[in-house]
This record gives sequence, C-alpha cells and structure tokens, in this order.
Amino acid sequence: MIDKWAYFLKYASDTTPEELTNISRECPVIGYAYDVLNRCNYSKEEILEYYRYNTRADEIATSLSDAREAGLKKDRKRRVIFQAR
Repeated sequence: MIDKWAYFLKYASDTTPEELTNISRECPVIGYAYDVLNRCNYSKEEILEYYRYNTRADEIATSLSDAREAGLKKDRKRRVIFQAR
C-alpha cells in the first residue's frame, strides 16, 4: 500500500485515464485521492456543478432505497394475508 501512495504522490499529474481506472479498481482510496486532487483545479462554477450533481445523486439513491423498502414492506404484508387464508 505504501508503494501505491508513493506512486500517487510522484506521478499523479502524469497518470493517464486508463491508469487511473486500474488504480481506482485496485485501491479505491487512492482513486478517491485522485478525484480530490482533480477537484482542486475546478473553477467556482465547476465546484457548484459538482456539488449539485452529487446532491442530486444522493437524493435519487435515497428515493430508490425508500421505494425499495416500501415495496418490501408491501410484499411482507401480502405474504401475511396470503398465509392467513
């Protein structure tokens, strides 16, 4: 793991997108570090768009999770009714 961090610190600016994909797959923490480093170069508009996008993605994930839970709850009720017959 230390070798991967050393590589990151030494070659972050020279890493190709393909290498980044492989690194992120092997070590998600270092992939996240690349993302943070990349965001350091964002303009104010890009930062706002980034946060809007992530906020919306979180809202969608929450909605999906809530809908799934509601569906499971409804299914459990149906099973109880069906078994009672």
